[in-house]
Amino acid sequence: MLDYNGHLFEEKVLGHCTVTFSGHMKWRDAKEFAKQNQPANKARIASLLERKVRFRLGKEVVFYTAVGTPFDYYHGVDGFFEFDGKVVTVDTTLNKEKRHAKADIIIRMSDVRDIDALADKIATTCRRRMS
Repeated sequence: MLDYNGHLFEEKVLGHCTVTFSGHMKWRDAKEFAKQNQPANKARIASLLERKVRFRLGKEVVFYTAVGTPFDYYHGVDGFFEFDGKVVTVDTTLNKEKRHAKADIIIRMSDVRDIDALADKIATTCRRRMS
């Protein structure tokens, strides 16, 4: 995964929605727009994370990419996990210095290299959201 720019990293890890939209949408509308425009096949890493988080929580969890949508551009959300009517958002970055994001979880290249630890981190955030 060398020589990636931020957008290519997002696509490699999370995939890309089938339709882009250049206008602003409210958070909830942007999330629904992303859900309605999912690719036919999930990115390999996103699919693997979805399965691992589902296993850790013992309940249905669905991952949605938001790359290329207003959720990405205007709300800082590259993807999200949905479960029990709740949402945990993620932001991917190559910026090692990034400490804060609009999303719940920041995913870096180092996180992708340890999928099990990343799945644990996401599942922990999901559990917190449930309580």
